[in-house]
Amino acid sequence: MSDNETRPANGPAWFGVIAACLFVLRVLVGVIAAPPAVAIGLTVVTTILFVMLPVVALFRASAWEWSGKLAAAFLIVGVALHVGGVLGAGQAGDRGLASVVLSAVAQTGLLIWCMGLGALVSLLIKEKNLLLPVAIFLAGFDIFLVFYPATPTARIVENNPAFFQKIAMSVPQVRQEAPPGEAPKTAGIEPLAHVGPADLFCIATFFACLFRFKMRVRETVRWLVPVLIIYLILAFLPIGIGMLPALVPIGLTVLLVNLREFQMSREERQATWGVGVIALALAAFGIYARITHEPTEAQSEPSISDSAP
Repeated sequence: MSDNETRPANGPAWFGVIAACLFVLRVLVGVIAAPPAVAIGLTVVTTILFVMLPVVALFRASAWEWSGKLAAAFLIVGVALHVGGVLGAGQAGDRGLASVVLSAVAQTGLLIWCMGLGALVSLLIKEKNLLLPVAIFLAGFDIFLVFYPATPTARIVENNPAFFQKIAMSVPQVRQEAPPGEAPKTAGIEPLAHVGPADLFCIATFFACLFRFKMRVRETVRWLVPVLIIYLILAFLPIGIGMLPALVPIGLTVLLVNLREFQMSREERQATWGVGVIALALAAFGIYARITHEPTEAQSEPSISDSAP
């Protein structure tokens, strides 16, 4: 029996409350500066919150009885806020209170449209057994997209990191006070890491499906948050990796937590194994291409320090 017999009450209201809290927290992080030791400690706390709260918000909103019209409305409104916030922040400049507020508006819009897109995609999945091959394929395909040097994802992140940062969810860090004798720093968002929009809308898709098929969605959330926090820590380890495919831990967590929910026929199991082989081949090819890739003279090797993981 699933642990999700009923949908939690007030899901949409909780989504709005959490989105508002993220907005306020993002503005505060952008305008407040602290001594270095305090800033580091606060950054650890805020990093956990900026990973946990979006996941919880998507979990709450996914409990809604989604329809195509409602999901499309979320998508349109979210895109408008995201694009408007990005353009407004660009006009306001890189620093200043106006830039911080408009960046927070853009990030709120990102969360909204990812929820809408995720809900739309979830409506296309008519049977819960489809989640298994979908999650497996997405994990392998995400590894391919991240590591293969010629994919649009890799090219954007390496050659145009500023564009990626505008469309991704940022995990900001608390600013450190200027040293004595220097002018105080103006307000501004200083990103510590970025989470791609594909990761967010895939989380929303999985959650919406888990709710509709009455699977173990609450248990999935309880595992997914710490898994993503640990995965983010891996991106900062001094092992030469600044970008990791987040759909791997997302898909694996969803599958492992809900594995007992899948009752598949022989043909479905065979098809799933086939998808797994394809996903594994894509992942292996992408990693091999990255390892053996030699940049041309015109293409300098990207520096991980130039953009957040």
